Amino acid sequence: MNTPCKQPLRVSIAGPIGSGKTLLINGLSKRLWPTHNLAVATVESLSSSLWSLCDSTDAAGLAKDVVFLQQQGNLPPERIRSIAKLTAISELTELPGLELVFVEHGGNDLMTAFNAELVDLAIYVVDTVSGKEAIDRGGTGIVHSDLLLLNKIDLTCSLGISLAEIAEAVRQQRAERPFVFTNLRREVGLDEVVCWLEAYLLLPVEQRPSRQEQLALVEEQWFWRYKMSRGAHTHFDPTLRKKPLSAAPMPAAPLHYAEDGQVAWDQMWSDFCDLAAIGGPPHRSTLLEPVFPADVSDHPEAYERIVAEIERGIQLVTGLATVQSPIPGWVGVECEDERMAIWLQQAILAENVSVRRAGSTLYLPAGPNFQLKMEVKNVITAIAKTHHYWQEHLLRSIP
Repeated sequence: MNTPCKQPLRVSIAGPIGSGKTLLINGLSKRLWPTHNLAVATVESLSSSLWSLCDSTDAAGLAKDVVFLQQQGNLPPERIRSIAKLTAISELTELPGLELVFVEHGGNDLMTAFNAELVDLAIYVVDTVSGKEAIDRGGTGIVHSDLLLLNKIDLTCSLGISLAEIAEAVRQQRAERPFVFTNLRREVGLDEVVCWLEAYLLLPVEQRPSRQEQLALVEEQWFWRYKMSRGAHTHFDPTLRKKPLSAAPMPAAPLHYAEDGQVAWDQMWSDFCDLAAIGGPPHRSTLLEPVFPADVSDHPEAYERIVAEIERGIQLVTGLATVQSPIPGWVGVECEDERMAIWLQQAILAENVSVRRAGSTLYLPAGPNFQLKMEVKNVITAIAKTHHYWQEHLLRSIP
């Protein structure tokens, strides 16, 4: 094994269900162990496991991905663990001489996969079966992952999908960020992923990039600790918390209407602190994802109405300016600076709402099929709540 590191490289593996995350970890484990001292942690959803029991286990109570990886025999069983709480990751990194930790996130759990407190690098896995249209939707994983894997290329020919078109769509979304075409069942493209990882592993620890190096991810990471800890209420002055902390989702505030018949988004909540403190889980139980560009082009008038309403709501609850997105299916929000934009991006993801960023501009999802009382409200609530915490709690503590 290589010389032990003081701080192992923590690599997040995320992507939709069935995209190939477990196959990727299995292949990488086969290639990298025992040359590199590594371990694996799998979790269905750190966000949901904090509030409910996980049911994706076998009869012995082990997560199914853990069972699969153990059966392959590429790593000793004690190096493959199923995480039930956040502290388990730090416990895993205490294995003697550990160099590398893979953290697999079940489903599309971007909330934890991009958490700078938990991981140093993020790999996002998608399959190519959905074609170019799926890439055109963008989304946090497609745009902001450190490495994007486009899996199941063996199926594209029979489906008439052009890899050249997909590659061009990826470049438009990711610019210079790397991506690799793969067939993980046959380990096609795996060598490129190994080379990419080893380039980081060979760097001295102090020279490795870290997601925490981004200027906006402030040291305290206040919102993450609030969202991810059952002790969230300790961050509040008890006099501000009028009701006890609950495991129930955030209260569903009814829509309020102004005299002109429009929704009065800025009058829905009397106290943002109570709004957040009462409910610990994310605002949505599942990720609100961007729509396909074809949906926008097929229903332009409905899309314009939804965009206009989301823009109006954002302006009312935050006072921030909105801008037109160059990519259909998104609404742009101008933040005061890049630090604010990066932090809000992380916090909005914690509410299970997709978000992308370019500099100091955030982009939130919008679609012609969005309903006022559902998706429109989800988007506006997420940014209202997170913007409040940035302005009223976090910003005050930043030097």
